[in-house]
Amino acid sequence: MRTGIILSFNKSAGVGIIKDSNNQHIRFYRDDSKKIPAVGETVSFEIVFRNKNLVASNLKAFKLESSNENS
Repeated sequence: MRTGIILSFNKSAGVGIIKDSNNQHIRFYRDDSKKIPAVGETVSFEIVFRNKNLVASNLKAFKLESSNENS
């Protein structure tokens, strides 16, 4: 699996962009994942062919431990 950060997601179009660990921008679609992580979240994903293009699929947010910053 590859990893990256969600850069953007257009709710009305159902399309978003991930920046992966190689600084490549990879498109993803709402219907290729069960839950869309928030912009800025780190995700793991698979690469699949869709309409003759490589896209991210099966997005899963990393469960990072937070430090409960309540300021």
